[in-house]
Amino acid sequence: VQFDTGKKIDLAELGKFLKERDIFFVVDATQGFGGMALTSDQLKYIDVLSVSSYKWMCGPYGHAFAYYSPRALQIIKQTHGNWAISSKSKDVHNLLDYTTDTLPGARKFDRGQPMNLLPLACFEGALDLFLEIGLGNIQNHNQSLVQFFLDHYPKKKFEIVTPIDHAGNIICIKSKDSDPLALEHKLEEHNVKVSVRQGNIRISFHLFNNIKQVEKLVTALE
Repeated sequence: VQFDTGKKIDLAELGKFLKERDIFFVVDATQGFGGMALTSDQLKYIDVLSVSSYKWMCGPYGHAFAYYSPRALQIIKQTHGNWAISSKSKDVHNLLDYTTDTLPGARKFDRGQPMNLLPLACFEGALDLFLEIGLGNIQNHNQSLVQFFLDHYPKKKFEIVTPIDHAGNIICIKSKDSDPLALEHKLEEHNVKVSVRQGNIRISFHLFNNIKQVEKLVTALE
């Protein structure tokens, strides 16, 4: 999902195009994953997928994770080393027993900085919530909020920037007569939080929102 317009990229279509040309496919899913599910048809084309935990995953700052396909693990070379990715890192009593062997899978690409374990425990709680609800259910909920907004926003005052046929959880609108930054401050006075990106008002709908809040947003825009 593009951060400034909310346009959702067709990963399967683009992935198929790249695979036919043997082009490596790296996806930054930070603006979408958690609010939307990834299908097996999409994932089969992706070589590397990266996600920051502090966006739609409801996690803390300072953490991110990545998926590496079997093809990526074979092609991408490991260019750095640290004790945390060593295959013997679990044996802290013998850290001088050096080896170039690493932990299996994508963990060999981990950075050397230590994790902030307290926020990571909060993120684990968020993951438990996502597993309990299900990404498909979250996506359906979010899309219902998006559709409600599209049906009720003041169309005489705003135009939709996001391509409706490629819309995800982010809807961007542009005022026909108001300064976007002034409008952002006005909405804050109504306890409605949005973001301004490239002159567009960016609105995000997620699992912690409900119809009444979207109604409040529409009323504030009017």
